[in-house]
Amino acid sequence: MSAKKLGDDAELVTFIHRHQTERGYSPSVRDIAAQYEMSHGAVQATMRRMFDEGLLKRPEGRIARAITISGAGMKLLEEQM
Repeated sequence: MSAKKLGDDAELVTFIHRHQTERGYSPSVRDIAAQYEMSHGAVQATMRRMFDEGLLKRPEGRIARAITISGAGMKLLEEQM
């Protein structure tokens, strides 16, 4: 995939969903950073905000590639289709 700038939350939710569907697991922060030409810290800040807003979910503890899309995130995804 070629890198491109992140436009909005729906675009990131779409990328996460597509990655999960195609590969069977969530993208890493590095995968997202490479896709959108963002720093690791910028991806973490964006995802932290999206977790706080309820668009994404993650289990307790430090589990790699465990991002899930919440009901609100799925609704945002459906609006884009």
